[in-house]
Amino acid sequence: MTANPRQRKAPCSDGAFSKTINCEPQANDTRQASKSQQCKHFDRCSAPICPLNDSWQKRTHLDGEPICIYLRELVKPDGKRNLATSLPCQLLELIERQAKCISLRYGPIARRLKRASKCGSRMVAGKALKSNDKFVRGKAHE
Repeated sequence: MTANPRQRKAPCSDGAFSKTINCEPQANDTRQASKSQQCKHFDRCSAPICPLNDSWQKRTHLDGEPICIYLRELVKPDGKRNLATSLPCQLLELIERQAKCISLRYGPIARRLKRASKCGSRMVAGKALKSNDKFVRGKAHE
């Protein structure tokens, strides 16, 4: 019996590979024409691997190419909680499920996500800057 190439062994916390992850789209996914178009960054994103795209597995990723902002944010401390404030639950679950498979398939992405997990959230910093800017502008006009 041959193993399905879309099933990968996931790394455990101790570095061993034990749990098998199915990287195929789930049968119960009720996907619309393209979930990637539901992403608010879709029009200006240049990341070749989009976890919301149904055919991300057919794409290539070269070292140094951009990585999806949601993948980078997901790996940060409190990343899932931060993303939950700006993404619909269905999209967040899909990104979370695909992130593991993408990391297993693309080494450069896995390395950059590991590095990103040690940095602060750009989304949180942007929201803080935006709210601070509104506060400062409000005081300046009083």
